[in-house]
Amino acid sequence: MGRWVSLAEAVEVLEPTSAVVLPPGAGGAGAIEREIGRQADRLSGLDVYSGLLLSDYPFLRDGIRYTT
Repeated sequence: MGRWVSLAEAVEVLEPTSAVVLPPGAGGAGAIEREIGRQADRLSGLDVYSGLLLSDYPFLRDGIRYTT
């Protein structure tokens, strides 16, 4: 059975070779975007995909590839 984890723990399972799809618009996942930004040094090489986001794109860091 699954268990609840913190946002940091959830993002920690991502690897630099992972790909993440973020929901666009009002359904945006701002907390996940910010946590990816906080862990960006470790995630260099991560691919992030989304439509238009209603945020300041806090995950955009060197090494994070973003495709819209």
